[in-house]
Amino acid sequence: MNTFVQEIKAGADLRGMDLRGSTLGDRDLTGTDLRGSNLMGSSLRYADLRGVALEGANISGVSLKAAIGDMKYIKSAQLDRWSIVYTSEVLQIGSQNHPIESWWSLSDREIGRLGDGAVEWWKKYKPLIKQIIETSPAQPTGWKAA
Repeated sequence: MNTFVQEIKAGADLRGMDLRGSTLGDRDLTGTDLRGSNLMGSSLRYADLRGVALEGANISGVSLKAAIGDMKYIKSAQLDRWSIVYTSEVLQIGSQNHPIESWWSLSDREIGRLGDGAVEWWKKYKPLIKQIIETSPAQPTGWKAA
């Protein structure tokens, strides 16, 4: 990881930055301004994104495992053992990240890759997760490639 990314702290002004492939996870990013930034393929695993400005940011392909969402563009919830984190396009549960619509047709074998007890957990929470996403969808950021 480059020195610049290592030094990013809460409240930083990173508007319009090209942060593709960066590891920004495991840190407090509260209040950071990422408007218009390109975060494609970055890791935001375990990041605290409360109050982060993401308007116009490219968040496609971002790893969101156990991130705390900004609750507008990236939403999150903890349901017993696993956290769910979703954007307007993808849902991440544990290390699995798929387009939202793909989740509803995953096989028990695919769900089982989350770990022990995953199939039972999924059978219990799948209807609730679907309802949460339908009732409180994440908004698209409005990213437009230059």
